[in-house]
Amino acid sequence: MLKCIAIIGLYQIFWYAAAEEIEQYLASVRVNNSNYREGDYLGSSVSMYSTVYFSTRTISGKDFPAMKITSVNAGLTVSNGTQSKGWTMRIVQNGSSVDGTFISKQIQNYNLYGGSNPRTITPPSGWKEIIMEPTGSSSAGANTYCQVSRPGGSSQSYILENPIL
Repeated sequence: MLKCIAIIGLYQIFWYAAAEEIEQYLASVRVNNSNYREGDYLGSSVSMYSTVYFSTRTISGKDFPAMKITSVNAGLTVSNGTQSKGWTMRIVQNGSSVDGTFISKQIQNYNLYGGSNPRTITPPSGWKEIIMEPTGSSSAGANTYCQVSRPGGSSQSYILENPIL
C-alpha cells in the first residue's frame, strides 16, 4: 500500500511539472504568435529553419484559445560541396474546432525545391480554426524535409519539425 501511495505521489509531481511546462510553452507562443525552429546537419553542411506564424483568439467557454496558421517561413542552406536534391514542407492543423467538431483533413504538402529561398507559404484560406489543446488530440505546425547529395554521391534526407501543438 505504501509503494502504491509513493508511486501515485510521484506521478502527481511529474504530471504537475509537465502541466506547468505546457502552460509556460503556451504562454510563450501566445505572446509571440509564432514558433521558430532550426537544425544543422552534416556538421553544418545542411541548415534548415522555419517559423510558423498563427493567429489566436479567445473563445467564450473554452479553456484554450482558437488558433489558425497564417503562414510559414522556411529556409535551406547547403554548403561544403553538398547539393540539394529536394525540399518540401507539410503544414498540418487538425483538432477540435470552435463548433466542437473534429477536423482531421487540414494537411497540405508543398514542393519548395527550385523556388526562392527563403520561402513563405500560406496554407489554404478555407482552413478552420482549432482549439489550442496541448494535451488533447490537436496537432498543428510545419515539417520541412530536404534531400541532399554529399560529395562522393551518397544521399541523405533530413526533417525539421516545428510543432505548435
